[in-house]
Amino acid sequence: MIDRHRLTAALKRALKSQGRTYRELAEALDLSEAAIKRAFAQENFSLERLDQIIEFLELDLEHILALAEDMTPKLAQLTKTQEQFLVSDHRLLLVAICVQNGWTLNEICSYYDMDEPEGVRHLISLERQGLIRLLRDNRIRRLLSQDFRWLPDGPIQQFFQTFAEAEFLDGSFGGRLETHSYVMGLLSPASVERIYARLSDLRREFEILQRQDLSLPAKARRHTGMLVALRSWELSVFARFRRPRRDQERTAS
Repeated sequence: MIDRHRLTAALKRALKSQGRTYRELAEALDLSEAAIKRAFAQENFSLERLDQIIEFLELDLEHILALAEDMTPKLAQLTKTQEQFLVSDHRLLLVAICVQNGWTLNEICSYYDMDEPEGVRHLISLERQGLIRLLRDNRIRRLLSQDFRWLPDGPIQQFFQTFAEAEFLDGSFGGRLETHSYVMGLLSPASVERIYARLSDLRREFEILQRQDLSLPAKARRHTGMLVALRSWELSVFARFRRPRRDQERTAS
């Protein structure tokens, strides 16, 4: 349900994007500019007036409603129940990930072994969970923010730790634009903070580029994985040779 505030904001955005003014709209509707300003200020439009404004903008109602829905705050995180629902069906989880990456239903069904009726069933399931809005002609509006996060140690994070991480690291990393390196050493807390900040910047850049590339068709993008990890850690085959802490302190003194 789109409320009056977001609908009015969508109309204002459409006017601004076209460089149209209240005065031009008033002249087209044979009203005073004050009357138009008052209608926008009060966020009060009859259906007839709404139709007239949309016709003036040379748009359709669905376009305006889509703009309004874009202004709806997106989900930043799923509930545990929603995550559990997704991981309970791997094909549904696949569709959810594709949708979040901007794939159309046709692109999903063309790339994966899935016919349109099955794809639509999965989209309906996602809509019932409040994750998407299914529009006319099976177009999809995402309701998750692009930078949303899985629940820490939640069902989806556990799923990827079980199925993805070992498989991801098992590759040769020998292809073009593929790289894998591991470094370890002794760092001061200040140095660890610096590395942590750089890794956070890198992850944000990945997310920014992912959002920018959403406008490209699926065939112009490639599945890409980036694992970023940093923690205080010592290899277990070395850690077993450690002296007890009391002996360490005695030796150091």
